[in-house]
Amino acid sequence: MLTKNDLKAIKQIINDTALTKDDGKNFATKDDLKLFATKDDLKQFATKDDLKSLASKDDLKNFATKDDLKPLATKKDLKKLEKRLDKKFTDLFDYIDKDVMKTSKRVKIIEQILHIPAVS
Repeated sequence: MLTKNDLKAIKQIINDTALTKDDGKNFATKDDLKLFATKDDLKQFATKDDLKSLASKDDLKNFATKDDLKPLATKKDLKKLEKRLDKKFTDLFDYIDKDVMKTSKRVKIIEQILHIPAVS
């Protein structure tokens, strides 16, 4: 059990170690860190605009808009991208169709077991 003297001592320690306004001047700002940071260090606290200035041509494709990609992409690159997206969507829809078919088969089996008439 803590006594009043123990609580006062704890309060004194907390007050002594609390951050004051003067202590806040010792912390570096984002701009201060940019002077000493490497390219990889900057990515840790960079905004999207900061990243665009640091990014290579390949990195830009990860978060670029259509307008950003126009000067970088050729028709061949865009065709490849279109084919990849088309394949991914086709695979996704095939997966959903298979899942729906499995579910409908399960429902039919359950209806047969429970002797529930099929709903048309």
